[in-house]
This record gives sequence, structure tokens and C-alpha cells, in this order.
Amino acid sequence: MALHSSFKLYTSADTFTLQPINADSSTSSENVVIQRSTGSVQLNSPASAAPSDEEVLTIYGVIGFVRLLAGEYMVVITERSKAGQIGTKDIYKVKDYKVLPLSRNTLALTEAQVGEEASYLSLLHSHLQSGTFNFSYDYELTHSLQRQAELKDNTQPIWERADERFFWNKRLQSKFIDHTTKNKDQDLSKFILPIVNGFAEIKTAEINKKPFTFALISRRSRHRAGTRYFSRGVDADGNVSNFNETEQILVADAGLDGAASALPGGQIFLAHVQTRGSIPIYWTQINNIKYTPKLQIFNNPETENTFRTHFEIQKKFYGPQLVVNL
Repeated sequence: MALHSSFKLYTSADTFTLQPINADSSTSSENVVIQRSTGSVQLNSPASAAPSDEEVLTIYGVIGFVRLLAGEYMVVITERSKAGQIGTKDIYKVKDYKVLPLSRNTLALTEAQVGEEASYLSLLHSHLQSGTFNFSYDYELTHSLQRQAELKDNTQPIWERADERFFWNKRLQSKFIDHTTKNKDQDLSKFILPIVNGFAEIKTAEINKKPFTFALISRRSRHRAGTRYFSRGVDADGNVSNFNETEQILVADAGLDGAASALPGGQIFLAHVQTRGSIPIYWTQINNIKYTPKLQIFNNPETENTFRTHFEIQKKFYGPQLVVNL
């Protein structure tokens, strides 16, 4: 199930309306209406006359919803750039975005809370402006090629098949996900766009007049994310700080031997995956003015169990492990 790739976003005082744009640039009869006062969602709400002051914006996906002190905000993609293709699937980068308030009630906030709201919004913008968010409407970007080959149910929507470790905006998408799972006749799956936080660079080249595509993709885990020094070690579920998966992909023509003739377009796909993360024990490193801050290892009785849990997860996803100390 491919996702909707662009929308008209109609904004009025009472609602946000998402209307998909078809391939021929016409608008779809399908729509999602979000009530600004309550935050409620409705698929294919009956059309109403558009207010004269209604604003119209073209967007390329909904990143999700964030609740702060003054209420909910909807984060949308307003500009994208194409990173390249893997096979026949397009991969995009988020170039620009908007944070749109639903029902902002700043009058109910104290002066201190107004300042806190501004700080939270500043942090949100700082994160979104980091420029490291990638997505695709029809490629399983949260999965390596190996995991894609092993997916058993291809009829599920992309968000449901996504590797939840690298589904960076999964929490932000909970409004649409919860609405879909709780209402059988209200399936918003085509509106739920998984975003990957990481790196994506795709280049084409030739060797002896034979074209090939080389891609380098990194996926940052949403579990125990943090910057170096500020987040270290492992948690009770075996998740380590700053975990990421890096995949090198090579796509080339199958050649004359027919070895990959059954693959789409007669192409052969090769990939190499490696992961990295913090040492899976309980430890910390307090950031100070020293070049190498002193680290502290905790004598936690659960260390052995969480260490084992981490590598059981690793073996489940990647098989036998070769561990290198960086």
C-alpha cells in the first residue's frame, strides 16, 4: 500500500482538512478532517462550504502531533528534496516544515508557562531543523534490504510493517495510528508516514560503461536516543544509547549470466549492514571542560541480564556478532 505523496492542507478557524493530490494533479475525494478545538479526527468527513478566509497549503506529509502546554501542534512537511532511487523507489529528505497550532489557549497559561512554551517550541524547531530526516512513500526505509526480503506479510500498511526502532516519529503519529486501530472503517494508513532520522546519500556512476547505484543509509534508533556524553550505556530493555544501523547498498544490472533475472528490472541488489552503539552496561560520563570526561561504571546487579538481553536482540536482527571497541 503506497502512501499519499502530497496534499492540499485547508486551514480554517475550526478545522484542518487534508486532501490528497492525485498523480494528475487533481484532488482526491478522500480527506481527513481534524477539529482544532478538540483534536478529533474524521476520515472522509462530509464536505462543507469552504470559508472565504480558508488558507490553502501544499504539503508532502504529516510528521505527527505534539502536545505542549498550550495544546496540540501538527507538524507537516512543506518542502522535500529527492535523495535518489533504490531500484525504482524514490527516497526523499525533509527540506522544510511547519508547526501548526490546533487550539492554542495561551490565555490560560501563567507568565512562567508562556516562557516554558516558547522554550519547548524552540527545542522542537531546533530538532526539526537538524536536516537529518528521510522518508519514502513506497520503500521500506526503516528496514534493511535483508529484513525487507524476510517480511512475511506484504499486505500490511507501511507504518505497521515498519521497524519500530527506526520509526522516529512513531509517537508523534499516535493520533492517526490510534484512530486507525480503534475504528475499522477509519483507516488512515495512507496518511501515516514513517520518518527515519539518519543519513541517506544515493549516487549513480559507471564502471566500464555499466551503470550502478550506490547508497549509504544510516538509521538512528528512537530508543535511548541522545548526544554523546549526555546519554551512555544500556537500559532495562537492552536498548543502548545512540544506537544506529548503517547500510551500504549496491544496485546493478544482473548482467548476461541471468543470475538475477527474477529480480525487478533485471537488477541485482547487494548490501552490507553494521551497527554501533554505547557499551551495553550501566555507565555514565559526566560532561565537563575536560577533553575526555571521566567515566563511571555502576555496580548494578542487573548488568549481566541487560547485557545478555542486548545481544539477544542483536542476534535476532543481525545473526552472529563481531564486536569491535571503537
